[in-house]
Amino acid sequence: MNKNICYTWIDEDSFSDFVKNIEKLFRTSPDYKFWLDTIPDRDICSATELTKYNDGVTIHIHHYENTLWDIVTHILEKFDENNLPINAFYICIILSELHMNGCISYVPLSHDVHDQIHNDYELTIQKYPTILDHVVYGNKEMFQTILDKYIKNFKALTEEIIND
Repeated sequence: MNKNICYTWIDEDSFSDFVKNIEKLFRTSPDYKFWLDTIPDRDICSATELTKYNDGVTIHIHHYENTLWDIVTHILEKFDENNLPINAFYICIILSELHMNGCISYVPLSHDVHDQIHNDYELTIQKYPTILDHVVYGNKEMFQTILDKYIKNFKALTEEIIND
């Protein structure tokens, strides 16, 4: 495997930087924008019912249950368990596949409520219980199936390259 296309980290800070870079790479991708465009009612806050167009509220799509950080970390753990080299582009492909196939839970929230839910989940849900009525739950079984498929394919690819 070409070491120039793989990434390693030596400490917690470099790991954190790597995850942040993957998040940024994915969030700025056309695939992520396309996924956002497929979300119905993404202009209405599930907590307050304020809208982007009538109220001028900025709406964010909140990754529910697992943040994007959690998802990327889970993928990296699976790569580590399988002794696979780390490649940011390949991880973004997996993220895209998971999002596009309905494997990611989410809920539309105003910018302010989105900040609140990250700062104090319990208090935010207590204040805005309707959030839970609007969560779109991802398919966890398909999530695992897709991740396993990509791990298997990448493992086969790296073994083929090493054996050539």
